[in-house]
Amino acid sequence: GGKGNVLVVEGIPGTSGSDSQDRGIKAGLAANPGIKVVGSIAGMWTDQVAQAEVQKWLATHPGKLDGIVVQSAAEMGVLRALQQSGRKMIPVTIGGELGAICYWRKNIDYISSAYHVWPPGDDFELIWNIMMRTLQGQGPKLQSVLVDVIPFGKDDVKKMMGTDCDENNKLWAHVGIETWGGKKFLDNFFLRPADPEKYKASQH
Repeated sequence: GGKGNVLVVEGIPGTSGSDSQDRGIKAGLAANPGIKVVGSIAGMWTDQVAQAEVQKWLATHPGKLDGIVVQSAAEMGVLRALQQSGRKMIPVTIGGELGAICYWRKNIDYISSAYHVWPPGDDFELIWNIMMRTLQGQGPKLQSVLVDVIPFGKDDVKKMMGTDCDENNKLWAHVGIETWGGKKFLDNFFLRPADPEKYKASQH
């Protein structure tokens, strides 16, 4: 329902994860007629690259910009680029990077909400559990397992950290494996679901 000019910062163009997110982002923006995508650049899922690319874009596009949609993990780089540009701190999408969340914590009215799109620790545990279930012969039904993003807001950020946090923190927030993709959730994707931690090779 909003309106304005938006810059999109992709991940690594050509990779399935980046391209699918980019399609979803642009489809979501296109559903709002008042929003115009004025540029699309590659952040390479890296803060340093995203910072440099956004700085270059801002320097060559002095026109009005109202927001930046960036794929994690590059939001801290985008925030730094904005800070160094001298422009107004327009809204930037924030994922789970603790440094970026810290900026939000120190400027609590900067945005109203964000999403955990890719918590690496929880995602790795999810992948590990899928692998173990497959090796145990539980029979995956599908080739891909998709999980929902997890929204979080100002109150969640206040509980997560204090204003003495470090904007240079390169670690990530964790939502917990049961929230991200727990055992009951994974049971839906296997023909013979079972708790992988209770598997006994001697019984098979």
